[in-house]
Amino acid sequence: MTRRELIEHYRKFDEDELFYRDYYQSDRSDAAIREIAEKLRKDKAQGLDVWIPELDMHGKELLAELLIGASNGNVSVRKHTRYNPLFVHSHSFFELIYVLTGFCMNTIEDRPIRMEKGDLCIIAPGMPHALGVFDDDSIVLNILVRKTTFRETFFDVFQKDAELSDFFYQNYYSEKQSKFICFHTAGNQELETLLDILFSESVCKEEYSSKVMENLMRAIFCVMLRMTPEKIFVRKLSEGQQNREQILRYIQTHYTDITFEELVEHFHLSESSLRRFFRQDVGRSFVELVREIRLQKACMLLQNTEMQVSDIAAQVGYESEGYFYRLFKNQYGVTPLEYRKQNGG
Repeated sequence: MTRRELIEHYRKFDEDELFYRDYYQSDRSDAAIREIAEKLRKDKAQGLDVWIPELDMHGKELLAELLIGASNGNVSVRKHTRYNPLFVHSHSFFELIYVLTGFCMNTIEDRPIRMEKGDLCIIAPGMPHALGVFDDDSIVLNILVRKTTFRETFFDVFQKDAELSDFFYQNYYSEKQSKFICFHTAGNQELETLLDILFSESVCKEEYSSKVMENLMRAIFCVMLRMTPEKIFVRKLSEGQQNREQILRYIQTHYTDITFEELVEHFHLSESSLRRFFRQDVGRSFVELVREIRLQKACMLLQNTEMQVSDIAAQVGYESEGYFYRLFKNQYGVTPLEYRKQNGG
């Protein structure tokens, strides 16, 4: 589908949007709400499932899925419902908000951010936010990526020294992180083409679409890594956050043979302050973090290569194949070969 065809597809109003537009344009008087409630009772009998603040009939977790849709696949795309009442919510997955046409207001940490055509905001799991699209012509799409899928499928992409790599490293390994990052992408034809294909696959749902969408996301992330810092329009880091990113990136780069002593010397820190960093900011010890990174890299190699397990163990930093086997099974509940078989390697 071309971008024009995609816009025409997404521009059509569904029943939820028609309901919400009527609600948005009402005067919200008691009489209007009673009329809406009566209509809602009739529509629910026909399968319409919507929400308005005056008639809150859902719990917060259900509302989060109701307003944006649950992430049923490893990568999925949802159009944000126009005229949906603002609702602060969070998710267990990474969410990429992309403005296809028009604009929207994205409120994160009580900070309203106006996003216009071509803007893309990545929101980490657990970050409360509210998104508003209140006109007929604006189309905002939500790309949802499971956190586990990110680890298993995309993590090896983020090796470059770049803001986007740092963002994902922090959100995966640190408990004190920057929870969102926003980019101006308008005019980047390469990225627009990849996004259009991703959206088309989501709409058409042909054979192998889920796998195609995963690989498209890898390409999208790679193109975004090329983007220069001035394209980032929202992300302010404190000095402490910058230091955390540098430490995590260094460990990612040198995970095969890094030692605690080397880290102390490289960053000119005391052993006690570095241990405090791992305990308070990362939520695990240095040894636990390095082991986690090594095993994640091993999972990628098991899935995407035909390397022997002994060679994989050596490549991720373990001289003893037997020790690697024990660590892997303790972590994932299966042996490396069983993991490869289960994950199509």
